[in-house]
Amino acid sequence: MICLLLLSGCGFFRNAPESHATQFIRTLVVDPGNAAHLRKFADVPAGQEPASVVHGLSTEVALNYLQTRERQGEKQEFTVDSVRLKGSSDRIITVRVARIGGKGRGAVEFRVMLRNVPERGWLVTAVSAE
Repeated sequence: MICLLLLSGCGFFRNAPESHATQFIRTLVVDPGNAAHLRKFADVPAGQEPASVVHGLSTEVALNYLQTRERQGEKQEFTVDSVRLKGSSDRIITVRVARIGGKGRGAVEFRVMLRNVPERGWLVTAVSAE
């Protein structure tokens, strides 16, 4: 019985807005060319690139910095730093990306806005660097 509860709990957290925000940022950093995977987490029209939810030059620079670290083989961890409610169907989640064992040096934080879209779940609507 406990195993069933644990398995069902894992599915719940995997579909939580925090998980979707983290997966979207992780994919942007680790595999930015994987548009199909990014599309699963982004609320964009069919013909639009999922990375179009990234706003601002500073956000693009932050992503380029983290992608470069990734290509150089640095291990990075992606964690949820804070969650802010914005009504019943909107969340603003801060995702922090840091070097594993880096003691916070070079960490980058992203503000990820999500909306609960009927029949699709939590989807990213905007990303900006903090």
